[in-house]
Amino acid sequence: MSLLLSIFVGIAVTFGLEFIFVSNKKFKNTFWDHPVTIYGYKIHHSTYGLLFIALGLIFSGLRIFLIGLGLGVIIAHTISDKRFVFVEKRT
Repeated sequence: MSLLLSIFVGIAVTFGLEFIFVSNKKFKNTFWDHPVTIYGYKIHHSTYGLLFIALGLIFSGLRIFLIGLGLGVIIAHTISDKRFVFVEKRT
């Protein structure tokens, strides 16, 4: 799979999951209204994009796919959140 196609897959998956989380009450309450928080810091899903990139550097067989997927997640989150953020202090 090419890097560009993997990026588009990452963008499509991220926008698809965001749509499901916003439109489904149970998912919205679980994931959107109560995001993952560690020691008072909200973990944005761009961080998961970094995780995919790191896994791509480890697993050579899936390298291009995982790096592209991670980049796609980061791009989609930046577009939907209108800012480039990975971790944020909760107030």
